[in-house]
Amino acid sequence: MIRASSCGSLLLGLWMAAVIVNPVQAETPAAPVEINTVARRIATQIGFDAKDVDRVESGAVLTRQLRKEGEKELNVALFALLPLTAADAQARFKADTMLEADKTILDWGTIGDKVSAASFAKLRLPADELSKLAGSDVEDDFNLSSAELALLAKRKAAVKSEADRKNAAMEAYREILAGRTTAYRTQGLAGVMPYQHGSDTSSPRQDLESALPKNPGVVLEQAPDFYKYLHEYPKGGAVGSEKLVWLLQVLNGRPAVILAHRAESQEPNVTVLVQRDFYVGHTFDALQVLAGLVPVGEGESALFYTNATFTEQVAGFGSSVAHGVGRKIMTKEILALFEAVRSGL
Repeated sequence: MIRASSCGSLLLGLWMAAVIVNPVQAETPAAPVEINTVARRIATQIGFDAKDVDRVESGAVLTRQLRKEGEKELNVALFALLPLTAADAQARFKADTMLEADKTILDWGTIGDKVSAASFAKLRLPADELSKLAGSDVEDDFNLSSAELALLAKRKAAVKSEADRKNAAMEAYREILAGRTTAYRTQGLAGVMPYQHGSDTSSPRQDLESALPKNPGVVLEQAPDFYKYLHEYPKGGAVGSEKLVWLLQVLNGRPAVILAHRAESQEPNVTVLVQRDFYVGHTFDALQVLAGLVPVGEGESALFYTNATFTEQVAGFGSSVAHGVGRKIMTKEILALFEAVRSGL
């Protein structure tokens, strides 16, 4: 069964948690907020029409499929008003405390400039996950490349006791995470290695490349350096702030290690936020969230939130049905979470 909570809640929750931490005190406006020209252009480009804009001005939260999906892709766009300024949202996005607000995150850490296995010393897999990592079915249980699987096998074969195998597997996994982080930081998407599951190979690099905007569009027209940054990281463009983090987060009932790239930029007409999960330990392959907040009145912003999540769970036989079911569940959870957050503002 497709579990949207494995991707939908995660991708919205990591950003929306930023809004709910230390919420601003704001009341629902007595009269509809008038959406400005920039926000209307963005809405039109995403696929919302004039009637949709009128509904959002009156407080509706709207979603739609962002674009035609690839075989492994689920994508959703959300359009709504938030009773906070873009600067407030930006500050919450940047604040480390927002990670504490998501109860599915068991642990996390910022990855510094100098990356090694020691950068992940704080990371500890729960007992069940460590047993899987040290076991014989690691190829089925984790997203790893053929070279990474070989490294794990070599390290586990070098020791005899179960306890030593677990320690060796954990240390090898930290090295793997360090290697993936270094490759991404120095090469960008070109450094994202594939996953090997038996004879099947999947490419999170190709997934994330397909999620890149093909043209700046209205949002990124307002932030040209950010558009360049998305496409050319780590070589070009500019942002207000950026950070690589590791997360230990529950996905589909299992803790998973995620390597995420988070960045933001505040421009005169829009604040742009991105999260790119360039490694996910299991359940899905990759994810990219891109959000824009446009000031539309005193203490109000129009939110344009888009995501692309890539998972083998919707590929293959019956893909069209799986996509429809997965998107429906994911959209339902996103809407529920958004309403919960907005009601807390």
